[in-house]
Amino acid sequence: MMNTPSVQATLDALLENRASSKTLRLAIAVALDTPVGELRELTDILAAKKRYELHLIGPDETIQSLENVATLHQAYLPEDIDNVLGNLLTSGGMDLCLLLPDPRRPEPSAEARLTHASGHSTLTGISLLCPERLGRPLLLADTMINDRPKHDDLESIIKVSQSAALKLGISNPKTALLAAVEVANPGLPVTMLEAEVAAAFANCKTGYVQGPLSMDLAINPSAAKKKKAKGEVPGKADILVAPSLTVARGILHCLTFACEETVVNVLLGGPIPVAVGQRGVSMHETAMAVQFSEIFI
Repeated sequence: MMNTPSVQATLDALLENRASSKTLRLAIAVALDTPVGELRELTDILAAKKRYELHLIGPDETIQSLENVATLHQAYLPEDIDNVLGNLLTSGGMDLCLLLPDPRRPEPSAEARLTHASGHSTLTGISLLCPERLGRPLLLADTMINDRPKHDDLESIIKVSQSAALKLGISNPKTALLAAVEVANPGLPVTMLEAEVAAAFANCKTGYVQGPLSMDLAINPSAAKKKKAKGEVPGKADILVAPSLTVARGILHCLTFACEETVVNVLLGGPIPVAVGQRGVSMHETAMAVQFSEIFI
């Protein structure tokens, strides 16, 4: 088993080289049902890092008692919170944003909220994990936005993911377009689509793209060797691009809750990076998502 740095250790190492005296303005969109105790824990964790100026958006009874907060923006209805968030995102007044999960909205609700709030429709959800058995960090996309990405959507997801990998210090990132099988088959339309998209990146100078590839073939060197897979990606993928939101979220939740892997999420493609919290995880992990988003400023 390889010694893979944890998500926290990976983020700390990346941010250490970017240390700056600048205080980052962080907008936090508070879900209406967020427990005050959890929110206080989160703001205390973020304040202790002495990197962020906190600006909270939410109902007065939830946010008024909090310390370590620069400004409070009172909003009660979900659409009011989104409107205030949109003004903060588009005004250039914030460096980062954190969306806390809202149990009253279907997950993921980030697409509707951020598309409405920022006016950007080309957002991509990127998740970072560091599986111990894998021996390297791994990015998963799109975990929040595109339900059944078409050709142009996939190209955009790949480009955003490659850019994210480069920011993480992964040179020539290897991208696997996931499918049930690794051979283009007219009976499985997604495999034909992925083969077309992979061909479009044949001369890509920022990394390697290959698909369709099954999950085992993408990340398991033994499977790649046994199946005699050719190319730079099989067994060595740095980026996994899922064929649908259902597949992406299934992988994400399996890793988070069944395998107890730490996963952090960011939305890229808008005016600023947006960290996205998950239901059922600790406030420390939510704070890690903010650190992850900071890398993309």
